[in-house]
Amino acid sequence: MTSPLKNLRILYLEDEPMDIELSIAMLKEHGYQPIHTIVESKQAFQKALENSEFDVILADFNLPSFDGLSAINLYQNYDLDIPFILVSGTVGEELAVQCLKAGALDYVLKSSLSRLGPVVTRALRESDERRHRQLAEEELKRSQKQLQLLLDNSIDVIWQMDLKLNFTYVNPAITEIFGFTVEEWVGTNLSQHATPKEFLKMAKHAFGAIKEYRDFKKATFYAVMLRKDGSSVPVEIVGKLLLNDNGLPYGLQGSTRDISNRLEDKRKLEQSEARLRVLYNQSPDMYATVDGQTGKILMCNQTLLDVTGYIRTEVQGIPVFKLYHYDCLRKAKNVFEQFMKTGN
Repeated sequence: MTSPLKNLRILYLEDEPMDIELSIAMLKEHGYQPIHTIVESKQAFQKALENSEFDVILADFNLPSFDGLSAINLYQNYDLDIPFILVSGTVGEELAVQCLKAGALDYVLKSSLSRLGPVVTRALRESDERRHRQLAEEELKRSQKQLQLLLDNSIDVIWQMDLKLNFTYVNPAITEIFGFTVEEWVGTNLSQHATPKEFLKMAKHAFGAIKEYRDFKKATFYAVMLRKDGSSVPVEIVGKLLLNDNGLPYGLQGSTRDISNRLEDKRKLEQSEARLRVLYNQSPDMYATVDGQTGKILMCNQTLLDVTGYIRTEVQGIPVFKLYHYDCLRKAKNVFEQFMKTGN
């Protein structure tokens, strides 16, 4: 049971002082310290709702100018998360049901005021649980919104598929990379987006993961898929299994990244390195690549071999200073040491 509040702020719609006194006494016996505001009319009740904060509302059903059902309807207009409890002398079953449907949390007969403390405690506990649940739901909505924002703005295709390799979800990046809308892609099979050879390669990874689901963690591999216009796009695929509460696979999820630019950059780099190797090897000057720690030759061009008379296997691994004449050796070492210190 929720611990009683040190102070209990009560809005009490009641015109009988004796009933108020008895109700307050019952709440004190239950461990509460009531701080009560007494109102007897619609206007006073409305003003209190607008200008004060309360933990619970208690209301008699029968007042000379106002009744409990009207009070409940007025209370509902303010969208307050405050328990509303009827405390009345006589409430017929049909009328009680009507009040509960209108928004009252419970009702207590004045002939059974000993129930008031437990009813208030339960009402406060349920109200507290409801607020926590609402906060959790709001936090979940915020998290889902943030996740959706990340998915919608990802440059990678984020996907899910069932065990038959039918796509059940893709994010909007599918349009940028493959030219399909989300609606066009969802429901299609992986086999529709690759050549038979490439599909078999991807399916092998997928079914292998499903087969070894107890030990499988994640797979990263490369493949070639097809755009809507039929052109090829090289991709990097990262995939993992979706497992149910029993640890059994029910689908796959992962990401697919277009690596066209990466492969193009790699091709250009390889071409540049190839041109540099040609220039290096065909230069009329002698060139050698030397280990900065040991001073040993790692590689050299053909000109150095022609001038020194070494063959390539002989020169690789020997100290570069071995190639210098004794008269130049000290100067060469100084230059080398200076270069290692300053880079110049």
